[in-house]
Amino acid sequence: MGLRKIKNILIILITALLLSAVSLTIIGNVSITNCKSTAANTYEIGTIYALREFKKKVNNGESFKGVTVLLINSFDIGTLDQVDDSQKGIGNYDNSFEGIFDGQGYTLFNYSGDNGIFYYNRGTIRNLNVEIKTSSRGGYLGKSGIIIHNHGTVYNCSISAGSNGGI
Repeated sequence: MGLRKIKNILIILITALLLSAVSLTIIGNVSITNCKSTAANTYEIGTIYALREFKKKVNNGESFKGVTVLLINSFDIGTLDQVDDSQKGIGNYDNSFEGIFDGQGYTLFNYSGDNGIFYYNRGTIRNLNVEIKTSSRGGYLGKSGIIIHNHGTVYNCSISAGSNGGI
């Protein structure tokens, strides 16, 4: 092969490598419905819709291992379990959460489910506050809090009873 052919082949290979790197970068930063990827291996959740999407992904087999999921504000999750009654909570026996969920001190309020925010955890859950919804008669509607089956790490999390509108 001549020097010119080798040069042309190298130019084509370098161009292909650069284009594939750009494609990977674009794919790595695509917004996934309501879960917003902010950097490699980091996702932000700021709405009930984003939390529902995250829940579906984990329950369908995406472990989020090596990924940090950040809560970016407090919001009402009173209807979280209405996504699919057969998959209450994030994670299940076959598909557990294995990443880092950082609540950043924000609160998920009005929780009234029976199976925890996380049903099956093998990751790290930190800096998360959960406010359990109470009934107008003073009883708690939520019978569980943050995690049902924990095989991971949990720290700096809190559970409190919410207000029913009275004193």
